Amino acid sequence: MIGLAEIKILKGSSGSTVENDQNGWISASGGIELKFYFIKFVTDKSKLKISIIYNDDYNTNFELDSVTFSGINLSPADEPKGIDHIEVNDTELIISDCIFEDITIEGEGGSAIRTENDQDNSFDATIEGTQFNNISSTGEESGQGGSAIYAQIREDCSLIIDDNCEFNDCVIESGNGGALYVDIDFTSEFEFNIKDTTFRCCKALKHSSIAVPPSGFGRAIFLTGTVDYDSDSEQINLSGMKSDSNSADNGGNNIYIVMPQLEEFCQKDNGALIKGDYDKECDLNDIEGIASDVASFISLTPELIEQEQKSLQYYWAVFASLKTVKVVINFRNVDEPFKYQLVGNNMIAGSLNVKIIEIGDKPSFIWPPLDGTSELIDVENVPDSDQIASFSMKDKQILNYKQKQYRAFISNDRRSKKRN
Repeated sequence: MIGLAEIKILKGSSGSTVENDQNGWISASGGIELKFYFIKFVTDKSKLKISIIYNDDYNTNFELDSVTFSGINLSPADEPKGIDHIEVNDTELIISDCIFEDITIEGEGGSAIRTENDQDNSFDATIEGTQFNNISSTGEESGQGGSAIYAQIREDCSLIIDDNCEFNDCVIESGNGGALYVDIDFTSEFEFNIKDTTFRCCKALKHSSIAVPPSGFGRAIFLTGTVDYDSDSEQINLSGMKSDSNSADNGGNNIYIVMPQLEEFCQKDNGALIKGDYDKECDLNDIEGIASDVASFISLTPELIEQEQKSLQYYWAVFASLKTVKVVINFRNVDEPFKYQLVGNNMIAGSLNVKIIEIGDKPSFIWPPLDGTSELIDVENVPDSDQIASFSMKDKQILNYKQKQYRAFISNDRRSKKRN
């Protein structure tokens, strides 16, 4: 941002005691409205031990508009901190068109924005048009993370991320949730909504030597909570999430969800609330989770998690089943010498694909081809009976029907990777 006023934190040196007995370089108290516009916060390159902005006041409006936090190194000594740290107490947080960039958080870890809500107080947080670029943080002992945002969502709380927000190169080391870690009380009235946000090149790195509690899950978002979630409430909506080149050491390249009602949540509207830009060309590992509460999850070994976790698509996908395949060969029909007929169930017209494999791990082919040169497979629904799918091929060289044997597989999403 050009033309911003600048506030420079002058600590003097990393070993200075000027921060002792303080919570933040700027603290809110007395019920004030704390608002910053068109300001850039920088430091003298010293390691800070406390937050730049700390808010633990009751009924406070905290607003940042066109504010930049740049080149900050935070190293809390006792507990995780945020560059902007909010102890929730009936708080309204509005962040618009801001930039958090080149931030390193070491020591006990923390986040660029951290909202702690141990007392189950209410808050409304809206983040719009904001960029989080090149942020690296150390995870907590319990595996919590979120280098950009850590949020505890309780009764009457909301977190809305909208208007082309970006999370670029956000990394959590020895924790979960490369960019976001969201902890929700699922029995409360709340809202967590990602409307228009891109996560790019974020990472969740596992601990180098400690396996329990688990780490390295959810390179963009790690979402968890307590008690049971009512999937019909639609209080969680991640449909506006877009992802590009994220990576996680253990699971959930884009998102990882720990929730007892994971199956019901994913089945709601065929996964519409969690898919974002996920489609059939994406890796199954991009969206993963485990049906568990967080207290149980943090005690599991990586081996047990790997056995139990699933791609979230598993819960909403319609799996086609194949009973029989018949090939009618008629070389007099020069346009359709090979006509295939498949009998099965749950076959979806317009989505069905067939993979033919020569027995003995020989070459295979998938129909219809991706180049769009052929028609889709026709699916006929027969009342009170199995479905019948059919397609025709002209190439005589594909099948050596006199000397070879073949297997056939069908799928509604063109995936050949084995599912859990």
